[in-house]
Amino acid sequence: MTTVAPGAEVAPGLVLRERLSRGVLGETWRAERGLQPVAVKLTADPQGALLLERECRLGETLAHPRLVTWGGFMVHADGLALAQAPFLPGGDARALAARTPAEALGALAEVADALAHLHARGIVHRDLKPANVLLDAEGRPHLIDLSVAGTLGPDPSGLQVEGGLTPSVASPEQRAGQPAQPADDAWALGLLVREVAPRMPARVSALVEQLLDDDPRARPTAEAARDVLRRAAHEAAVSLVPPPRAVAARVAPIPARVGSAAEAPRVSAAGAAGAAPWRARLG
Repeated sequence: MTTVAPGAEVAPGLVLRERLSRGVLGETWRAERGLQPVAVKLTADPQGALLLERECRLGETLAHPRLVTWGGFMVHADGLALAQAPFLPGGDARALAARTPAEALGALAEVADALAHLHARGIVHRDLKPANVLLDAEGRPHLIDLSVAGTLGPDPSGLQVEGGLTPSVASPEQRAGQPAQPADDAWALGLLVREVAPRMPARVSALVEQLLDDDPRARPTAEAARDVLRRAAHEAAVSLVPPPRAVAARVAPIPARVGSAAEAPRVSAAGAAGAAPWRARLG
C-alpha cells in the first residue's frame, strides 16, 4: 500500500511535504523533486483516477502561459493515481484586491485570455473562482483545475462529467443542468472581477454588468472581456503618472549699456551660467 504522508516518496524522487487541500475524490500536496517544489494531486478513488487522467489529457491540448494543468499521470499497483504540476506559492486571486487597480485589472485580463484559449479549443472551464486562480512567486495569475471542465463537442475521453460545480459561481444555465457553453465562464468571470477588483472604473463596471446578463447570448466573449480589462488596466496605469512639469529658465536680464552704435548687446557670462536646465519631473 502506497503511503500518503509527509516524507513519503510517491514516485521516484518525488517526496510529499505538506497537504494543501482535501476534496471528495482526492488530495493536493506540496511535494519536492530534488530541491524543486511541485504540486501533486493524489486519488485512490477509481472515478477520481478517471477524471484525473482526463484532466491530464485535456491539458496536453493546451499551451498558454497563464494555464497550469496536471501532467505525468501514473497509477500505482494499489490503485493510487497521481499527477504533477508546477507549485504556485503566491496565494489565490483574492490577493489581487490588495494591489493597485492597474495591477489587478491587468491580472484579470490575463485570466480572460486564458479562458479565451480554452474556448478556442472547445473547452469550458465551468469552475472559475478565486481559489482556481493561483499566483506564482512574481504575482502572476495562473488558471488551474480542469477537473469539471466541459467540452463543446464529444468529449475526447469518452467520459460524461456531471456535477462537481461550485454553486456560488455556477451560471444559471449550469444550475439548470444545461450543456457547457463559454457563457458559463463569462458569468463566473464577472463574479471574479467584481470580487477582486472592487475599485473598478466605469468601463469595467459596465463589463461586469454585461457578463452577468441573464441572457447568456448577451454576455461578452472572453476575448472581448480581455480587451476591455487590458484597456482599463492601461488607463489606470497611465493615470498614476503625472504629466512632466517644465521648469522655467532663469536668465539674468541684459544690463542696459550706453555705447557706440556699432557695439552689439551682449549676454553677461553670469546670466548664461545662471540659466537653469530643463528637467521633467515624474512623481
